Amino acid sequence: MMKFVRNKWIKNKKMQKIKENKIKEVKMLMIKKIAWNTFKNTGDINAYLELKQIENIENTFENKINDIQITEKEQREPRKEL
Repeated sequence: MMKFVRNKWIKNKKMQKIKENKIKEVKMLMIKKIAWNTFKNTGDINAYLELKQIENIENTFENKINDIQITEKEQREPRKEL
């Protein structure tokens, strides 16, 4: 019974992570579309350049978070010697 509950919990966590990633993708696509349409209508490249700066900041932030999580995981689980 415990194994079933644990597997269900893991499956729910995975589904939640997939949903969160999809939401992020949809938001970025919407922002890109708005920025592109603004550029097409006004000819002002600044809107698109600002979008690119925001993307770079988000990617840097996500990479730093991933690095921290990996470091914490490595500290909890020491490497096994071969």
